[in-house]
Amino acid sequence: MCPPGRNQRRPPSQSQFQQINHKSHPKHVLRLLSSPPYTGGEFICSACGEDGKDSVYNCNICEFDLHEKCAALPEAVQRDDHAHQLVLSYSMSSPYYTCDVCWLNIPGHLWMYICEECDFGTHVNCVMAKARSQMEVVLEQNLAAHVELMKIQNAVNLNTAHANIISSSFYGGHMRYR
Repeated sequence: MCPPGRNQRRPPSQSQFQQINHKSHPKHVLRLLSSPPYTGGEFICSACGEDGKDSVYNCNICEFDLHEKCAALPEAVQRDDHAHQLVLSYSMSSPYYTCDVCWLNIPGHLWMYICEECDFGTHVNCVMAKARSQMEVVLEQNLAAHVELMKIQNAVNLNTAHANIISSSFYGGHMRYR
């Protein structure tokens, strides 16, 4: 029998899980914080570009921040509708790239999954989503524009009606001509 304290497994310390070396940010260690270190309690993820309010892998030297889920993204994925693997890219040569799933722009500073052979790429959050056709996107954009135009038209109609009521009450309910 071993003396107390010898050869006993110790539970992993919290500090082992609270910092990582990440391939995307090789110069500094990223520390896991329970909340963002910024005024307002939010951060913008350097990988996906989305806001975060919860725990964050943070480099306090560079203000480089990652959601926990983004820090754990796989290096490569396979889509059912694409013949080749998509590889995670931490930077792009062009300032913008169009996502082949949602058809929205991917700013050049964000990560993306890309197939170099086919020039096929996606946002990190779109990589496993169902691809949309360009027609679906155009119809959605046209519908949104139509809704905005309807709002403007309704505002104009309300302003015209309001002006008519004011002028009617000003002239005692009828117009006077000379």
